Amino acid sequence: MLKIRNLSKSFGGVRAVDNVSFDVPLGSIVALIGPNGAGKTSTFNLISGLAEPDTGTVTLFDKQLTGKSPDDVCRAGIARTFQISQLFETLSVRENIQTAALFGRRPRDDLQAAVVRANELVRAFDLVRHAEALPKDLTFAQRRNVEIARALVMDPQILLLDEVLAGLTASEIEDAIATIERVKSPTVGILLVEHQMRAVMRLADSVVVMMQGSVLMQGSPDEVRRHPKVLSAYLGEEIDASGSLVLQRSEDALPATSPMDGERQTLSAAVTPILAVRGLSAGYGPLTALHGIDLDVGENELVALIGSNGMGKSTALKAISGLLEPLTGTVHFEGRDITRLPPHSIARLGLGQVPEGRQLFQYMSVEDNLLLGAAFVAQAWCARRERLGEIFALFPRLAERRTQRAGRLSGGEQQMVAIGRALMARPRLLMLDEPTIGLAPIVVAETFEAIRRIKGTGVSVLLVEQNVGWALRVADRVYVMESGRIVLAETAEKLRSSREFLRSFGLE
Repeated sequence: MLKIRNLSKSFGGVRAVDNVSFDVPLGSIVALIGPNGAGKTSTFNLISGLAEPDTGTVTLFDKQLTGKSPDDVCRAGIARTFQISQLFETLSVRENIQTAALFGRRPRDDLQAAVVRANELVRAFDLVRHAEALPKDLTFAQRRNVEIARALVMDPQILLLDEVLAGLTASEIEDAIATIERVKSPTVGILLVEHQMRAVMRLADSVVVMMQGSVLMQGSPDEVRRHPKVLSAYLGEEIDASGSLVLQRSEDALPATSPMDGERQTLSAAVTPILAVRGLSAGYGPLTALHGIDLDVGENELVALIGSNGMGKSTALKAISGLLEPLTGTVHFEGRDITRLPPHSIARLGLGQVPEGRQLFQYMSVEDNLLLGAAFVAQAWCARRERLGEIFALFPRLAERRTQRAGRLSGGEQQMVAIGRALMARPRLLMLDEPTIGLAPIVVAETFEAIRRIKGTGVSVLLVEQNVGWALRVADRVYVMESGRIVLAETAEKLRSSREFLRSFGLE
């Protein structure tokens, strides 16, 4: 059994983990949940030796692990995955797993034995066809499987899984849940940090809820989902026993409007689109990832681009914004052909992009990160102080943290900075790539409300999003991508009423 007792850790003046205690028995799955910035990943880092606690103990059976190095913790019987993928990018899938087999609780000095064990995990995780591939050639879900396999090859007694479902589609989440159910055994205890309540409700034997570095409560999944404080501070909405939020199909499903909101509208044939993409193809080396897509975004319109991971959605945004040179096709923005302009020229014309993963300057302050967004657009720079005030009005928490390093913010706060930085350039069209990945349910709701308010100021939005339920709530129109092609274009209102469509994305 893993025993955590009175664990505390401060970073500067911030108490990230405050007197945390709980157990992880073998054969059980304990879910560790809470808002972004609650201290979950910091607790993982203390357990796995990546950080040393100020006070408290970490014990695995009779082994005292407090303050041990990560390699000592690993050899003692604790393995982990990471919130952001940490694969060896220059090694193949097989080599990634094989390397880990040389370490762990029973390190294999015999290379051949390591190869045999690695091959077992390659087969178990259905990675045989990709065994010689590099991580860059894998889908998001396949990368997650490699990380879990790499952790398991070290024969851990305790497995720490840090948001392994983040960024997955509904069908991929079902597959990942089945994988975790297979991993569970009487000889392995699992500590799971996860925002996907569907997985928590199905997998967890007990749930520990953290809030502001402390344990708010611990209990069964059913007790947690009914707890008033958990509902108000983490979930934001009531969920059923399966962990699902029921998608309402009427306009009442939308959050309350604010003074910044504009009228919802759809693109009509008579309206000239602000963005017009025709026959756009793009790829990476010999691989064509985008096959002749057409899409439009109208004035003050919010368009969602959805589909499974690896279908070409992010590639489409990169090709539109100039980060990837198109193979064929054209991109027109406000009537101007921008197809082969460099990214900085496109940005200066008023097309902004928030990349997946936020990509902030971690050691710079919140305010300096925001100011960089206006630094290369002359008109925006002249009005930077006024615009900064508007960003702080949109995201009040950033005003409170304006002098704090971006790297010390929670995931939700970092996403606010990334969106705010793009808005500092005063774009006419804002492209958002997976803005809610890895965020707590209540922060997801806050982020989508902010997106709606941005649209209300007259900014058009092109949104790539795995959270299809929320995308349908806020979008005017939706494009669905499969294998690099647009296979459906429809109004969000119609799709919200389509049982077949909702069922295909696991929403009914």
